[in-house]
Amino acid sequence: MTFSRKNRLILLSAVTLAVLVFGVQAVYRLFTTRRSAIDELIWLEQMQAEFALIASNVPPALAELNTDCLAFAADKDRSALARFQGQSRQLAEWIEHRRAVAPRMKIVVSHPFEFTADVGHRYDEIHDFYQQYLSAAGGLTNTVARSVDLEQRLKAYQPVEQSTLQLLTAASEAGADAHAISLFMHGSQQWFPRLRSVAAAVVLLATLSGLCLLLILEVYRAVIRPLRKELVESVSTIEQQQQLALRGEHAAAVAHEIKNPLTAISVRLHTLQRALLEGSAEHEDALVIRDEINRLNRIVGDFLQLARPAEPELVTVSAATALQEVRDLFAPQFTRQAINLKLDAVTDARFRADPHQIKQVLINLVKNAGESIGRNGTVTLRARKATETLKGRPTGVVVLEVQDDGRGITPKMQERLFEPFFSTKEDGTGLGLPIAWRIVDKHGGVLDFRTTENQGSIFRIVLPCCEEG
Repeated sequence: MTFSRKNRLILLSAVTLAVLVFGVQAVYRLFTTRRSAIDELIWLEQMQAEFALIASNVPPALAELNTDCLAFAADKDRSALARFQGQSRQLAEWIEHRRAVAPRMKIVVSHPFEFTADVGHRYDEIHDFYQQYLSAAGGLTNTVARSVDLEQRLKAYQPVEQSTLQLLTAASEAGADAHAISLFMHGSQQWFPRLRSVAAAVVLLATLSGLCLLLILEVYRAVIRPLRKELVESVSTIEQQQQLALRGEHAAAVAHEIKNPLTAISVRLHTLQRALLEGSAEHEDALVIRDEINRLNRIVGDFLQLARPAEPELVTVSAATALQEVRDLFAPQFTRQAINLKLDAVTDARFRADPHQIKQVLINLVKNAGESIGRNGTVTLRARKATETLKGRPTGVVVLEVQDDGRGITPKMQERLFEPFFSTKEDGTGLGLPIAWRIVDKHGGVLDFRTTENQGSIFRIVLPCCEEG
């Protein structure tokens, strides 16, 4: 079937007119959507700050309260009770204040993807859970005051633990909400200006000649398709964060179920140990039992850190200083193992990070390097500036390297290296590298490695570097 020139011109004109109308409508919708979206972003920014406050303030405050509460239950320590009462009032006042000043509105975002934020409801939930916590603590105080039976006092402590779990779960969900809002706002700042530019380009191209359709297809292939891909990736990231929040809830539940019997065992052991003669076989057995209880507590703590990592408190960190501190820490131990721990080509680059968390990652990598060597080898620490791809775009980065000339990593082990609870060590928990990976990811960086079997490995921490000045 063929078309005459007149028919082709009519068809092309109709298509061009349709594209023009569509482009004008698209621009109008984008501009009106952007105007309302800016207002939503302002409110979301305030909500993100409130969610982050909940996640960073409630868990450490509860940890201090529970320490004093348990000390009072176990030993009737009146000073611990006084501290608990003072700190509990401070936390109650903080919750009431934040509840009063937090935005009282619910935002449901449907473009470019669905998201709901309601920090007022979250504070109401925290308030209700905290009232239950204080009620449980009041019951414990009454029981301790009239009871001399240690087991009965510890049993009265269990409702406090259950209320603590509710509060920690709510705080974990608030942290996930803050991170999800951050991802949404980052994506919105990119999508709206770029989509507006695309729409303007469509309107301009719609006025051209018969090449309009070909140019529109090219714009779609080069601009619209990558934007849609970024949108899908961002939605997937938010879904992953929601899954991580759910895992954090499960981790908190499992950890507290384990800690309840551990707490009772530890308190009973403390009571028994005071009655044992120091240096006796029974006293030595009690020391071994206490070490194993502490080991179990460390495993539970590592699991919680993996499932619900703390938000990094970012400051400007010097790469040279960070590596020097780790070198000084391991130098005596490595000297005994005949391992040469050296700094090589260290550029004093600076980056934004939580110094304690980054030091934890470096300690884990250097420790693994020493264990891979055993004896008689070299571990080299480096820092340099480079340009690498982070989050899909070229970025100026600082690369911290830990290199060893140990036995390397087999291909089978490489596939599971960052898998939780996978370890080749008899006493290892398999949580060191997964935790390190999560910490670096929280900093917006990448933890990767290069290895050759029987020749050694290089682990790299890649982080965005600070702007000059």
